[in-house]
Amino acid sequence: MAIKLAKTAGFCWGVKRAMDLALRVAAQEDVPIRTLGPLIHNRQAIDLLKSKGLGEIAQPGEADADALVIIRAHGVAPAVRAEIVARGSKLCDATCPHVVRAQRIVERYTREGCDAIVVGDRRHAETIGIVGHALRPADSPDPGRAFVVETLEDIETLPRSLSRVIIVAQTTQEKERFERLAQRLQELFPDARVHNTVCSDASNRQKELRELAGQVDAIVVVGGRHSANTKRLAQIAGEAGTPTWLVETADELDLERLRAFRNIGVTAGASTPHWIIDGVVSRLEALDESKRPPALRAVVFAARFLVIGQFYLAAGAAALTYAASRLLKARPEGVECAFAGLFVLSMHLVHRYLSLPATPSLLRAPMKFFFRHRRFFLSVCVASALGAIACAAWIHPLVLLLAAFSLLAGAVYAWSTRPSEQDPKGITRALKRVQGSKDLFMAIAWTAIVVGTPFLAGWLAIGSAAAPPFADGARPWVVFGATTLAVFLLVVLRSVLVDMRDIDDDVIVGRDTLPTALGLKRTLRLMRVGIAAFALALIVALGASYAWAAAPWALLAVGYQALTVWFTRRRLTRHGATWDAIIDGQILVTAGVILAAGLLAA
Repeated sequence: MAIKLAKTAGFCWGVKRAMDLALRVAAQEDVPIRTLGPLIHNRQAIDLLKSKGLGEIAQPGEADADALVIIRAHGVAPAVRAEIVARGSKLCDATCPHVVRAQRIVERYTREGCDAIVVGDRRHAETIGIVGHALRPADSPDPGRAFVVETLEDIETLPRSLSRVIIVAQTTQEKERFERLAQRLQELFPDARVHNTVCSDASNRQKELRELAGQVDAIVVVGGRHSANTKRLAQIAGEAGTPTWLVETADELDLERLRAFRNIGVTAGASTPHWIIDGVVSRLEALDESKRPPALRAVVFAARFLVIGQFYLAAGAAALTYAASRLLKARPEGVECAFAGLFVLSMHLVHRYLSLPATPSLLRAPMKFFFRHRRFFLSVCVASALGAIACAAWIHPLVLLLAAFSLLAGAVYAWSTRPSEQDPKGITRALKRVQGSKDLFMAIAWTAIVVGTPFLAGWLAIGSAAAPPFADGARPWVVFGATTLAVFLLVVLRSVLVDMRDIDDDVIVGRDTLPTALGLKRTLRLMRVGIAAFALALIVALGASYAWAAAPWALLAVGYQALTVWFTRRRLTRHGATWDAIIDGQILVTAGVILAAGLLAA
């Protein structure tokens, strides 16, 4: 069974902006917060907002005087906005900018004496708000006039006395429908000016669905049953003749009937949260896995277990430590590699455990797997921490001191930044306010263990037959500095890449990261600078330690890194264990490049 997820599935830009704004306000404000009407048409998302302390009111008069009222993406009429302010409530405007454009067109031209015609659903909140922006002309006692048309029949009932007509659309209208009705309006009112305010997101979503319906055997539309655009998607898929299911969550999937199809397409309405889409796709993928032979299922389970349980990442840390030892000309010892792997395993497991949100339904598929087996992984965390301490004690007391300090600092940091049920607004310690602090602390810990351990072990000439670092005439501090910088940047870039992928989850739970603070575009620019710096550091480390002819091997690691950034940027809605393996593969690829360059140089 092949599962094809539409690229346009999920929150449109305007809805995502409204959700992000509401969640940010909930994390920052200490006053009652209310949304005027449901922020979006999705029951699960509304339940999430309620868990964050955001209530809902139907009328402005229901808000307390000290409340903060959020205007949803659909927008409201100026009179409603004025009523909220008059009551003394603070205002947070989450109106979609595309809707604002339609509002301003109607406001501007009706003020100049024009009549406005809005193509849309007259009962929809957005249309009501647009009509409310029809203002009285400055030189006329008559109020501004705006009319709503839904069908060709509605057009025939319009007064023929309308003059200086302007035409706009409810932003979620179908482009073809708007053009058809606008054409008829221009036949009746030849001087009418058409302003196409249809949002391209809605058109692109419907266009992609029509193409998808011709490529698959069945379609699953995910979204709220009260969402107009979601219902329209289901209607379009049905009109294409493709068996279609409209579900709100994965629990509503008709798995017995869907099992019969080889290719299933999945799309979602503009108000559907990403974690619900991910749940539906994961359930369908699990249905496909149930058809596999038992042996293959066991292999897939084992691979998923190793990746989600951070064992794969720990193996990367051990390999990178071995590679760093070769760069530093220190004779690598197995106990040093084991120490690094066990340390990283315990550090990432404790961070993952303490990062679990209070609401398990928000978890992506890999984290749901972790949540189900959390007690086992917690015991592994404790055992690996004890194992790391034992290895450190075997190596040298200085390494033991380094390990104890790093483990303690990591545990305190993870504990201080965990989501708190007692404080639903999120992180309560000062570290929360330092965007990207998690990435920096993680990279410092990795670097101290991966580079610091072989450096100390070799420098002190302890262990079985360890040689001091920088033997064979290598330039010592250049190699050490370049290796340290390369490992630090590698781990920072890996952590930021994960944050880019998890940006929606981090916004929901109130976790501050570089992508949530800077946005994806600025984070991507920063990533490009980081990748360039990593390339330079790795080239210098290889050239100074081995031979400059080995330096070009660094481009393989840099190319893999750039490729993961490119793919992650375009697959932010998919969070499978396979994708975790690709991201964490940067560590193993870099270690492999260092070792391969050393072998060829020798």
